[in-house]
Amino acid sequence: MRYLTALGRDADWRAALTSVLAQLAAGRAHAGTITRPNLGVLYCTEPLRPALGAIARELRVRSGVECWVGGSGAGVGVDATEVFGEPALAVMLLQLPRRDFRIFSGAAPLRAWRRPGAALVHADVGEGELDDLLGELAPRVGTLHGGVVDGAQLADVVLTGGVSGVAFAPRVALAGGLARGWAALGPLRTVTRCSGQLVQTLDGRAALDVLLGDLGVAPLRPGGDVAELAPQLRRTLAVVGAAGERDSALRPCAIAGLDLQRGAIALGTRPAVGMRLQLCRRDADAARRDLVRLTTAVRDELEQRRDARVAAGQLAGAGRRGARGAVYIACAGRGGAYFGGADAELALLRRHLGDVPLVGLFGAGEIFGARVYGDSGVLLVFADDPEM
Repeated sequence: MRYLTALGRDADWRAALTSVLAQLAAGRAHAGTITRPNLGVLYCTEPLRPALGAIARELRVRSGVECWVGGSGAGVGVDATEVFGEPALAVMLLQLPRRDFRIFSGAAPLRAWRRPGAALVHADVGEGELDDLLGELAPRVGTLHGGVVDGAQLADVVLTGGVSGVAFAPRVALAGGLARGWAALGPLRTVTRCSGQLVQTLDGRAALDVLLGDLGVAPLRPGGDVAELAPQLRRTLAVVGAAGERDSALRPCAIAGLDLQRGAIALGTRPAVGMRLQLCRRDADAARRDLVRLTTAVRDELEQRRDARVAAGQLAGAGRRGARGAVYIACAGRGGAYFGGADAELALLRRHLGDVPLVGLFGAGEIFGARVYGDSGVLLVFADDPEM
């Protein structure tokens, strides 16, 4: 049965919430939708962030759903609609066996599952030890899907700092993954000299010379004017990973500056000798292709699982194809405008995934596995109905 979604748009959070509740009530009246929701996902845009706690409390009372997770970001999405730059609420109601999910936070630590499953997680943009926290959490709950929120996360109550979310037992049927948003400018290289946040040499060559060569720009002299490079640098990033790490685990970081005197480039992370690094370009076409790849792969996986269940007699052959619902968290720099028009990113996602109820957040970073990414999108899809 399909999950329920609703979108409220109003500067008065009470009016936005009234609209959301009306949409949820109308959705409940339709055949094929859930009848006993017991978990809610709530996202809001930044203008409504101060009211997130009040909104969650009111939703708990008026919807009858006790358990809520979510947070705030630059934009939200519901189904195929994206909202940026205005007050908005995005809500999804889910229905899962209560024994199969647990909400957790720093204030309410999670006991480990006997066998890890997966989790929808939200992290504070100001958390300085996020990599360590995710590294500790992932072995206990399984694959992490989520994002970095802008100052407010919801795990039954509003929190700041740390990581929170909802963990799912392995029996909950899930699928998903990460869609990247960049194209390579040059080959993978190795950091051979660095200091602090500066990469001084790559494969034994001055890092700045490597960068300019990949950009097709003539070498700069010490004291030269780099202003004309600014537009290209804004579209350029470094994709990095530890020595021996799989290519699929490489993650992007910003190029924070140039050091012409030392021929170095500064990164938005601390490099280490031996680290692998590839200079890349933020690219809408590459992002589009990878989103299509991800959604197509998820759709195919869900259909294969369903066919296997039908063959095993666990699911009626006439049952509806598709997923119950999906959560999508993407970089605030993406969205429809980046993909060429209003609502274009979610429209593309649903065109290839199918007509799936969806709630989304455009935030300050994307979490997949145990790592934080940028310029990416993370998809989590809920598949066949588990036994209630």
